[in-house]
Amino acid sequence: TEVGAPMGHREGFGLFIGGQHLGGDEQRYVYFLVRGDGRYLVKKRDGDATVELSSGWQSSEAVRVPTGDGGQVTNELAVEVDGGQLRLFCNGEPVAELLIGETVVSGQVGIRVNHNLHVRVGDLSIDR
Repeated sequence: TEVGAPMGHREGFGLFIGGQHLGGDEQRYVYFLVRGDGRYLVKKRDGDATVELSSGWQSSEAVRVPTGDGGQVTNELAVEVDGGQLRLFCNGEPVAELLIGETVVSGQVGIRVNHNLHVRVGDLSIDR
């Protein structure tokens, strides 16, 4: 849940998977973010380089937006990995399905929050 969400704020929050070497210059992970204007983004980070897997911020009716400036908005995110297939969901609705290498998604999972956001995490669960 994003708390005190300004209308149209262009910073995102979400999940990451495949985290490796997170404390150093060689960090690697794939991340799935949503933001308050109803868009989502999927990127892969490898050291200093990032590659967009979703061709930029994509609009989706599944991503909820705040109803007023300073309100709060809840988006429930889910990631499913099956071999090299990555499926991303927002509020139970599929938003993206990507083919990626299995080694890219092996590693730590967690939460990513961009700048100037107040986010409350209600429940984080991992099923293997």
